[in-house]
Amino acid sequence: MNRLNSALLSLTSSNIEMGMEAAKAEVLSTAKFLVNYVAVPLISATLIGFLVFFIAKAVILHRQGMGSSEKLLPIVAVVVGIALVASFPVWGWKLIGM
Repeated sequence: MNRLNSALLSLTSSNIEMGMEAAKAEVLSTAKFLVNYVAVPLISATLIGFLVFFIAKAVILHRQGMGSSEKLLPIVAVVVGIALVASFPVWGWKLIGM
């Protein structure tokens, strides 16, 4: 009887572990999909909006004869941000280890 209980416990434990691994794989798959196809495009679109705003602001400041270095820094920062966000699916998952 003790061997039977031990075998059932081992089988049940194995099934639970397999179920947990399957659930983990499904959650990771869903998370990757949401990040790659929802979050990255939304964040990129938002950053493009900021880029347009900063370029328009720089044009206005340039027409008013204001300094040039102050108006280029936000544009460069947003372009770098867009590059990092848009390329995240390529390098980000490798960095995280998925």
